[in-house]
Amino acid sequence: MDRASGHTEVGSFEECDYCLAFCPIASRVGTDVDYVLRRIPADKPTVLVLMYHTFRGDYVVPESGRLVDARNVGLTVSCLFHEGELLKCSCNDIAWFDIQRFLGLPQVRIGSADRIQGSGVAGFLR
Repeated sequence: MDRASGHTEVGSFEECDYCLAFCPIASRVGTDVDYVLRRIPADKPTVLVLMYHTFRGDYVVPESGRLVDARNVGLTVSCLFHEGELLKCSCNDIAWFDIQRFLGLPQVRIGSADRIQGSGVAGFLR
């Protein structure tokens, strides 16, 4: 995100207004989510992005909002990716729309060439 959107990446939890956390699902959803959430202060509002590795754009994921019971998580979405790239699919379109709406951003469509950088807590934002 950039200054034009009103959201800027900062360097620490202390400086941030909210966290954007990416959670790759490698084993069991609950275990993977707990691992990521333990690294985020409980007082920081968080957007949690559950990342499912698959090559199928029609892969069915569990209802993401029901999988997380943490008070600081204001939004949980699911995304599908393969080999470091988001798939072009309705699941990802819905997730991106929900994130933009939750953060009060103008509605902008993402492209299938967008890359995923790293995992875990990806950014501290203000």
